[in-house]
Amino acid sequence: MIIVIDSGSTKSDWCLVTKDGDYKVIQTEGLNPYFFSNENEVTDCLEKEIHPYLQPEKVENVYFFGSGCSAPEKRQVLYNSLEDFFVNANICVESDILGAAIGTSYDKQSIVAVLGTGSSTCLFDGEKIIQQFPSLGFILGDEGSGARIGVRILSDYLHHDMPEEIREKFEKKYPCSQVDFLDRVYKREKSNRFLGLFAGFAIDYKDDPYVVKVLEEAFRLFFEKQIIPYPKNPLNIVGGIAFEAKDILTKIASDYDIELLSITKSPIEGLMKHYKDVYFKSLEIKKLIANYD
Repeated sequence: MIIVIDSGSTKSDWCLVTKDGDYKVIQTEGLNPYFFSNENEVTDCLEKEIHPYLQPEKVENVYFFGSGCSAPEKRQVLYNSLEDFFVNANICVESDILGAAIGTSYDKQSIVAVLGTGSSTCLFDGEKIIQQFPSLGFILGDEGSGARIGVRILSDYLHHDMPEEIREKFEKKYPCSQVDFLDRVYKREKSNRFLGLFAGFAIDYKDDPYVVKVLEEAFRLFFEKQIIPYPKNPLNIVGGIAFEAKDILTKIASDYDIELLSITKSPIEGLMKHYKDVYFKSLEIKKLIANYD
């Protein structure tokens, strides 16, 4: 069995592929190493959410692509936990943007973007990343991300800059005081996930004129900071926020004369297909070697 994982800050998609070619996709919480204080917390999550679906010792290869995994020291946190859990497996841990690139653009050059709770981009030559701007998190970067959109929505609500009709809907869905909101943002962990909830609210009302304006401004800033600076190439975008707001993104891409090839919710299907092919080719090679011996 092999496992291919696409992990964001909020959720992870796990694709389990057997030697018979059967597969299933399960979902767990996101495994961003910036939001775990130690490797034991990651292992506890694996025990709770993955162990019920498989026998870890029977897994041969694990391909993990996750947010927060660009820095080597953060990749190592995930690598150590996965190695301890999948004791007989070969482990690969890489960034979510590389996973998005392989899942959408293997063998083709393009700009690839992830727009989920966080955001990131790269220029991919069909095999490897050849240019990338730093992903600075939702406070310093992450333009166009769910967390940054959530910041705008919550800020407008607290400043009474939100139109009354949409404000009433917001209050009905989130009946919290200003103190509650500020406490959740500034005093608790994983505030980016919390802020991302309000991007979900925006998507629920994406045809409302106020929300359209918020999304357009967020995505235009995303294009200006993270897409336009690259050499001109076609663009592939993955992520839940992008998928739900694809009409707005398509219009903005056209305004900037960027060829938009695809907007997909997750790269997991493309990743699964690629590594499934790699897996079965390796099985064929092993069979040939065995027959030769």
